[in-house]
Amino acid sequence: MERWNLHKRIAFSIILFMGSKPDKVIFGFMVASAFLSMWMSNTATAVLILPIGLAFISKMEESFGNEVTQPVTVTLLLAIAYGCSIGGVATLVGTPTNLAFVEIYSNLFPGEKEFTFGQWFQIGLPFSIISLIVSWFLLLKVVFPVKGSFMLDKEIVRNELKNMGKIQYEEKVVIAIGTITVLLWIFRNDLVLGNFIVPGWVHLWKGFENFNDTTIAIFMSLMLFIIPVSKMSNGVAILEGDSIKKLPWNAILLFGGGFALSYGFSESG
Repeated sequence: MERWNLHKRIAFSIILFMGSKPDKVIFGFMVASAFLSMWMSNTATAVLILPIGLAFISKMEESFGNEVTQPVTVTLLLAIAYGCSIGGVATLVGTPTNLAFVEIYSNLFPGEKEFTFGQWFQIGLPFSIISLIVSWFLLLKVVFPVKGSFMLDKEIVRNELKNMGKIQYEEKVVIAIGTITVLLWIFRNDLVLGNFIVPGWVHLWKGFENFNDTTIAIFMSLMLFIIPVSKMSNGVAILEGDSIKKLPWNAILLFGGGFALSYGFSESG
């Protein structure tokens, strides 16, 4: 996403889709922040969305004055922060703490079935949507109510999308790989929807039973290192070795070391 700026295109499109009234613009920022945070780091999402929000704030103050727009300014900044945090709850990969919970759960209850991506998604997505709507309502209607009626100019977002041009081949590949990965995660094991059960694809062949969410993530990630950017790419793939350097290794090693210590304490008594 980040290498080919797909995350920016998604954020700009969501914000532009919403109306021009302050409440709709703020909701657009919350939705964009939450959606990206489902698949990206909360901090990285905030770093992306915040400059767009600050540009909006600057434009508002020029047009309507600081006194009129102050409630919108405060609400917009808080909406971005809350949207990033709330979106991270929706998926298992939304934030490292979700993965930490699953690891702790498996250590405390070794006899229980593993907590899969699909199970988390069934619980996390509805909770995230409800939390997003409630937070938006409280921010805009209770804590910082917007007085008066005015329309916000979205020319900044339009110009950004225009400069990005049409969606590129590389972005389409990332969308396809990402969508397939999520579907494989969700439908890996049996998905219980009330009285209806969707059989998991691991039951199609005995060898699939050894597959887990990590296996899927590694395999699909490798595809991005194999698929070329274009026919004339000269061996350049969608992802390259430099992309690995941008991984949050500090967080990975921190959580990994914590799990190792925890396991050591448990085994030693």
